[in-house]
Amino acid sequence: MLLAAILLGASLRFINLGGKVYWHDEAYTSLWLSGHNTGHMADYIFREGEAGTADLRKYQQLYPGRGLPYVLMALAVENPQHVPLYYALLWLWAHLIGDSVAALRLFSAVVSVLALPLMYWLGRELFGSERAGWVGAALLAVSPYHVLYAQEARPYCLWTVTILASTLALLRAVRSGSRRVWLIYAALAAAGLYTHLLFLMVLAVHGVWVVAGAVKRPGRSVLGEYSRAGLLALAAFLPWVAVMLWRWSTLYQTYVWLARVAARQYSVRYWLLGLGSLFADLPQAWRGWLGGDPPSPALYVPYVICLVLVGYSLWDLWRRAPREPAWMVVLLAALPFMGLALPDVLFGGRRSLFFRYFVPSYVAVHLSVSHLLASRLEARRPAWRLATAVLLAAGLASSAINVSLEVTWNKDIEGRQIQAAARVLNACPRPLVVADPKSGPFPHLLALSRSLERDVRFRFVRRLEAPGATEGFSHVFAFSSARLDSRPPARPGQYGLEPVPGSRYLYRLIE
Repeated sequence: MLLAAILLGASLRFINLGGKVYWHDEAYTSLWLSGHNTGHMADYIFREGEAGTADLRKYQQLYPGRGLPYVLMALAVENPQHVPLYYALLWLWAHLIGDSVAALRLFSAVVSVLALPLMYWLGRELFGSERAGWVGAALLAVSPYHVLYAQEARPYCLWTVTILASTLALLRAVRSGSRRVWLIYAALAAAGLYTHLLFLMVLAVHGVWVVAGAVKRPGRSVLGEYSRAGLLALAAFLPWVAVMLWRWSTLYQTYVWLARVAARQYSVRYWLLGLGSLFADLPQAWRGWLGGDPPSPALYVPYVICLVLVGYSLWDLWRRAPREPAWMVVLLAALPFMGLALPDVLFGGRRSLFFRYFVPSYVAVHLSVSHLLASRLEARRPAWRLATAVLLAAGLASSAINVSLEVTWNKDIEGRQIQAAARVLNACPRPLVVADPKSGPFPHLLALSRSLERDVRFRFVRRLEAPGATEGFSHVFAFSSARLDSRPPARPGQYGLEPVPGSRYLYRLIE
């Protein structure tokens, strides 16, 4: 049962990679891989004034003459919080395999599969149980959350791998005392820092765990070894620290955006959705929570069951497991979550609404549940065997549904709007789209260009109501990633705006 779940879950990661909508986060990935940033696009746009679909796609492909240094510079200038390891590896992959949507996502899928043996190994190392390793790998394989992010050209799968690998190396280093293993841990910790900035939270968990457990090994300087390894990892990260200090204002703007006040009533719902998506996923409930038709109360039941299961597994882990593995799992579950959720609760913000930032906590949740299920399976309890089968089947069914969809819940708003705009433009024989560069639509337009089936002309203007000459075009639309109000023409010779039904980004220009 467990092996079959692992094989099926791993296979699902490779289905329909090119059939899902390419949304603006992934468009940023392709933009940086081309060695450009939105500033380069703006320079081109202001110089030319008009571009076609092929012109936009040039910024979504490997660009001749722009090697890896250009990729690193594009990241540093535009988004220094996106550390470069994933993008550097993806750039190399794209040169070998290709830069199509499917090829870029294939890299994430392959990396995600690498996490499965690491989860097995970590579960076995933590709990001293072969079965715990197999259950953990099976749960990770069929997890709807991990399958979804295995099909995105973003660094979350690589972050999962570095969390698992570094935690495993730390356990081996503490138990063996080998300097070579400590050096491996330092290298993996540095790789984690270069994969995602929030890996700092994982380092904090490791540090607290070492400090809490060091007194149990009075004959060995575990704390000293960890300190040296941690300092070595941080020293290796100093070049990018210098980049972030150089682009501090850009980094600060990202923090300000995350600290912007969000509706607190959504927080618990988002947390519950994120936790439930680890095991069973109901996309229709997600749409209801975002303000659509209220979902049936029955749709909340799987998420509540998952919450109870996770809570019980953590309690059981603390009660039954040795202190060292229990501390590691509880700290890994609690500290990253509290580090994001507490500031939102106390001061407001939206840090914890992006549960892709909770990867360390989600890894811990899988470990905790795998310990619970493995201990009950070893005791040969039929009810728990059935519960394990149901949990794996729910994950497989949810993941199978998600991989078949063009737009999944983790990109629901942006993805559906890009899809709707593409559908309208593809139905027009010769459309013109005008956009105001000040409204920041570049990433959305890049994502849109991936879904267009014909050449569409894009014109960039200072005012949407004054698009210039429109002769020869069958339809004229305005594009804005910010919501605009409908308005009639202000005076003769100008245009008014009328929303296109079903599309939040497109507006019809009317005289």
